[in-house]
Amino acid sequence: MDKIKRIRYEISGILAVVSGLIVFISLVTHYQWDPSPATTATDARNLLGIFGSYVSDILLQAVGFTAYLFPILLCVFGIRQILGKQGKHKPAAAVAVLLILVVSVSSLFTLVLKDPSGGILGSVSTRISLKLLSTTGSYLLFVPLAFVTIMFLTPFSITDFAREIRKKAVMPRMPVPFKNKKKKKEQPHIEESEPVQAAPYKQKPLPLVYPAEIKQRTARKAKGEYEIPSIELLRDPQPAKSKPSKDELLASSELLAKKLKDFSVDGSVTHVTPGPVVTMFEFEPAPGVKINRILSLADDLALPLKTTSLRIAPIPGKSTLGIEVPNRERETVYLKEMLASEAFRKSSSKLTLALGKDIF
Repeated sequence: MDKIKRIRYEISGILAVVSGLIVFISLVTHYQWDPSPATTATDARNLLGIFGSYVSDILLQAVGFTAYLFPILLCVFGIRQILGKQGKHKPAAAVAVLLILVVSVSSLFTLVLKDPSGGILGSVSTRISLKLLSTTGSYLLFVPLAFVTIMFLTPFSITDFAREIRKKAVMPRMPVPFKNKKKKKEQPHIEESEPVQAAPYKQKPLPLVYPAEIKQRTARKAKGEYEIPSIELLRDPQPAKSKPSKDELLASSELLAKKLKDFSVDGSVTHVTPGPVVTMFEFEPAPGVKINRILSLADDLALPLKTTSLRIAPIPGKSTLGIEVPNRERETVYLKEMLASEAFRKSSSKLTLALGKDIF
């Protein structure tokens, strides 16, 4: 191998190892509520910032725990490139085998640990295999596939492995040389004396100290002629954009019910409440449908509804679940509008805060 080609191999190997470390750090420091395509957060706890949170979320959503296989493969590939070891297989064949390995491992994660351990890829492939081959057939399909692809990508051989085990089993053991034990020196006999008991110590009782009585103080009235600033100092709210029509809300309700039914969740949308930022759909599940199953579908429903994220929570005092979906066109909520509201003006408390608008 000439010098220029070797330098290229070393550079590509270093880049592959660095990429593997970046993916590994992103996955290890992944936080569920970091900025990602599925959330609307702005601050990232990931050690690699927003880039790391996006990389880890996309990989975990796509293939689940199989994402940890990527940094291992990148580092192994990079080390082989640095050492100048060329692969025996064509790149197209290696990529195809790698794809089969990812599908097999993701499916096995889904079969053993259930959703969403294998990501979207594992969930889809497992759903197809269970429908065609049942559980036993799925194991008989994915376990050999994963094993064969690992043998294809690595120099591992079953024949060589069996030969090594046979050699170790048949090879006679070398005799261990006999070691003369030295005679232990006789230890001098020491007579133990009886323990001396100390006289009991009597502690005088400590005097009790009672805390001083805490006096309550009444609030002092403010002195002077201070006046609260007028709300006219605040910016006037801009006219609201056109809200979704009744037909649009009805179509969204039918789409939501249809997508839930695709996940084997029967029920109906009983009420829709549009708000400035989110629209809440009240969904009444059919008898026998578990609430926890619906709550776990938040990420799965976000993709078909073409939104980054949504929130599902029970509504207190009702037999329905609230599904909050972000609006495509969000309105700005102005502070002046909230301070001028009747609920704020008629509040008797002096500590009333204006935090936002309720949608119901």
